[in-house]
Amino acid sequence: MNREAEELWSRALEALDAAQSILEISLDASASRSYYAAFYALSALYAFSGKQFSKHTAV
Repeated sequence: MNREAEELWSRALEALDAAQSILEISLDASASRSYYAAFYALSALYAFSGKQFSKHTAV
């Protein structure tokens, strides 16, 4: 795994952890963190494959 993919995967795991931590406090905030967890995970996959994008809609 390249450095960019590793960093994005780490961000995905952090966002997922945050989403789980705040689920009982705020469903909206948890959903937002879950979205970013998925976004960073897919970004890591793209980076691992050598692909790039500049907008969320590209993922």
